[in-house]
Amino acid sequence: MKFQFFILLKTVICLLLLGPELNAQGSLVLNGGVITLSNGAKLVIDNPASNGIISNSGHIVSEAESNQVIWNIGNATGTYVVPWGNTTGNVFPLSVTTFPGAIETNGAFHFSTYNTSPTNLPLPSMVTHINNNFTGANNSLFAIDRFWIINATNYTLRPPVQLEFAYLVAEHQAPNTITGTNLQAQRFNSLANVWGDWGPFGTNLANTVGSGSSLTVLPNDFYEAWTLVDNTQPLPVELLSFSGECHSGSIEINWSTATETNNAFFNLYRSLNGIDFDLIHSQAGAINSTQFLEYSFSDYNYIPSKKNWYKLEQVDLNGTNKLFDAIEVNECNPDHLNTHVYYHNNSLVLEINDADTNPLEVTIVNKLGQIINIENWNPEISGNQLTVTAHLSSGLYFVTVFDGLFTETHKVLVN
Repeated sequence: MKFQFFILLKTVICLLLLGPELNAQGSLVLNGGVITLSNGAKLVIDNPASNGIISNSGHIVSEAESNQVIWNIGNATGTYVVPWGNTTGNVFPLSVTTFPGAIETNGAFHFSTYNTSPTNLPLPSMVTHINNNFTGANNSLFAIDRFWIINATNYTLRPPVQLEFAYLVAEHQAPNTITGTNLQAQRFNSLANVWGDWGPFGTNLANTVGSGSSLTVLPNDFYEAWTLVDNTQPLPVELLSFSGECHSGSIEINWSTATETNNAFFNLYRSLNGIDFDLIHSQAGAINSTQFLEYSFSDYNYIPSKKNWYKLEQVDLNGTNKLFDAIEVNECNPDHLNTHVYYHNNSLVLEINDADTNPLEVTIVNKLGQIINIENWNPEISGNQLTVTAHLSSGLYFVTVFDGLFTETHKVLVN
């Protein structure tokens, strides 16, 4: 039995029975029935208890981002199961366990899910790509052919939750190249436009219908778009930043990573012409990490008053390597300002070796020449470090420091 819904269903005041027996529990009871949502339909559950939906072999069909189940949970806690299924009768329920933390009583969870092509198209509205940002390659053949949209609205701080995804075996088979037992959950950070600043995480339960990946999500990592990926081929942003600055008789090279997978070590190379590079330093990697990590190297053998180029290479445990684009450090003169700039935690951090200097004007410009920010900085008063909160999108930026006499321009690459 299938029903087409184009209205809001409030189960506190209206009981929908999809089966042979009548019920009056203030719940949506599915006794073998199927609810098919279409044309942007919203099925609203006003019962905040976990028994607001009871499925006795029935299921709900979404198959579009806009076809939603909206569950007005508020600050209630419990395990809420949305009995997702498809039009052919296969069922893959989503389980969401909410924990104490929310204070708002009018908070609601919005759920939808849909099948995609093997290239994971169409993408959810808040997702811009399905790429491995470390290599730039499309990673869709390592992601299951389905997205889940899980959004919590009207919360000042979203509650911590445990998610348990079920999946259909058919949605990870050829032409995908996925091992079912490797599937773990990963979400898209729509603010940073990346997948791999977090995950993939979760415990893989089994490669069967009705089983999947279970994981706990804290409020700061609770974004809307989710999928399941082969954990040997995650959707990472390994390198967050790579920069070089003149600093106290040396050129300070800094780089940072969000995640590392099978990362054995880094090699750092220097060049005086941007073409011929020599190895100057090797740095052990973290092997595997899902934490923000910073690395640095002080090059005291740079050539003063000349441009120096640096290139970073990452080498996997199996010997596979990846070369990142070279950065150029302008002529470093010991008589100049000796400022140091790097990007960390959505902020630009500027340091000057000698706080006893003139007031400084700091200008941030993007690669199009557009001024992003201008700051006035007096190190004698505020200290030798300046933090500029700047949520910069990926790309190359120029930071100019002027003390009324000398000008230093730094290049900062944000990935």
